[in-house]
Amino acid sequence: MSTLLYRLGRFAYWRKWSVIGAWSVLLLVAVVAALGLMRPFASATTIPGTEAQRTLDVVRAKFPTDDTHTTGKIVFRAPDGETVSAGASAKTVRRTVDEVAGVPGVIAATAPEVKAATVSADGRTGIAQLTFSAKKGDTLPEATRTGVEEAAAGARRAGLTVELGGDAFSQAKVEVMGPGEAVGVLIALGVLVLVFRSLRAAVVPVATALVGVAVGVLGLLSLTSVVTMDSTSVILAVMLGLAVGIDYALFIVSRHQTQVRDGMDPEESAGLATGTAGGAVVFAGATVVIALAALSLVNIPFLTVMGLGAAATVVVSVLIAVTLLPAVLGLMGRRIATSSVPVLRRSTERAARRTGHPATGVRWAALVARRRWTVLVVSLLGLGVLAVPAADLRLGLGGTQDPDTSAAWHSSC
Repeated sequence: MSTLLYRLGRFAYWRKWSVIGAWSVLLLVAVVAALGLMRPFASATTIPGTEAQRTLDVVRAKFPTDDTHTTGKIVFRAPDGETVSAGASAKTVRRTVDEVAGVPGVIAATAPEVKAATVSADGRTGIAQLTFSAKKGDTLPEATRTGVEEAAAGARRAGLTVELGGDAFSQAKVEVMGPGEAVGVLIALGVLVLVFRSLRAAVVPVATALVGVAVGVLGLLSLTSVVTMDSTSVILAVMLGLAVGIDYALFIVSRHQTQVRDGMDPEESAGLATGTAGGAVVFAGATVVIALAALSLVNIPFLTVMGLGAAATVVVSVLIAVTLLPAVLGLMGRRIATSSVPVLRRSTERAARRTGHPATGVRWAALVARRRWTVLVVSLLGLGVLAVPAADLRLGLGGTQDPDTSAAWHSSC
């Protein structure tokens, strides 16, 4: 394996433009495929073989509903001492439902009723059922959404707590790279700059990881035309793709940079780094892929898609690390060992002058080895402190819940 990776790394370094061009074509194909084949994500999941799923199947069979139109819900919560079925709060609820019924695009609006089991046991929480003219899976017209939100805002001004739910109000566009991911990438870039003491070297792992994520995620999006997939599968693929992509590239770039700084020829260094650190990358990637693929053993469709989709993205990240990364290192040559930023360049020069002294990482490892029992006890105590909030952890399913269950949850908080 090491010899094969060594040759692959040298080949990619030597034929850098061919390798970069091949990945560019693959990325372009993934973009075209995603744009042409992408379909809306699934809005519901099933868990075959469970009692809950069998119950839902029986309910659908005995009480069929109109599945052709988009539906929604308005959840009303009355103030302390009041209920949604009597008094001023009930009048506000009925007035709000009547306003919603008059909004263009709303076919039907049913107020909460005790007989219909849409009012909680304590009477404070009620759910109004909405049916829209939009077909199921279609985006709700902006005018309709705005009209319903304005009616709900009027109920809030009257003192009620009001929330909108259901398929109609959960059709938000999935952000593959949202603000959170962007901040994470910037933080990773900052850490890499400190590690490599070079901005250009720090950019390489982030750039190659982003290419891997793009190819993997776009491939998943193109499969939505033939595979039922929810947005969680794509989000997991993005998270794992970024994590392992940066991590795997870090192994190889760090080894390559050290060898070039020690005077090794860059082409030989790229091959050697790919053959040594690249072996660890392949082994680590294979372990992650096996673990993710094992999610299919539980025979739950959405978990199977989630695991296999994330595993495919990890495979792409490994291939990127042992092919595209050496090609990018070929573009940089010996510049991988230097920095054009004055502060970082001076830091590198100071580090070079301290060659005879052990590095910080070596000194830290020696300290941990000497004080192993102290470090172990402190680590366990710290883990215990971090685990304290788990004592108040409440597990449940997201989305719309039965009103009685919702009321019980509110009363327990």
